[in-house]
Amino acid sequence: MKKQLIFCLIIFLALTTGIAAATENHSAVFSRAKEIISSKKSCDFLSDSDLEALGEYFMEQMHPGEEHELMDARMGGEGSEALRQAHIRMGTGFYCRQSGRKYTMMGEMMGMRFEGYSKGSMVMWFFYWICAILILLILILIFIFLVKKINEKGGKRK
Repeated sequence: MKKQLIFCLIIFLALTTGIAAATENHSAVFSRAKEIISSKKSCDFLSDSDLEALGEYFMEQMHPGEEHELMDARMGGEGSEALRQAHIRMGTGFYCRQSGRKYTMMGEMMGMRFEGYSKGSMVMWFFYWICAILILLILILIFIFLVKKINEKGGKRK
């Protein structure tokens, strides 16, 4: 019984120490990101480590707490190269306002950022359908008008 209690205590301490270390690491990263933002440091002088810290900070602002942790886990988990690159891209996209594409991360898919509705947004399809229906109605009305005119002329010949 004592062995099980000691084992559980050791596991508990190991887990809480890891959580505390991760929390301390995140707060250090966030303070470094805040420092960079407040100093308005040029993007030309930022290292990948700085951009990663900025990306981590911006992601935490958009998806605080557990949501951020879940997204990190889905992108490869803490310490993975995929997560590191994702944070660097976010830092570059949001702080430096540049990326290889018009949108960053999920912007093109979800119509995010400041460009308004993206090309994949279903909202714009509504506008296109209304225009198509209006054009079709106008063509039908013109056709009906022409048929009536032809019938009027044809009736006068007899």
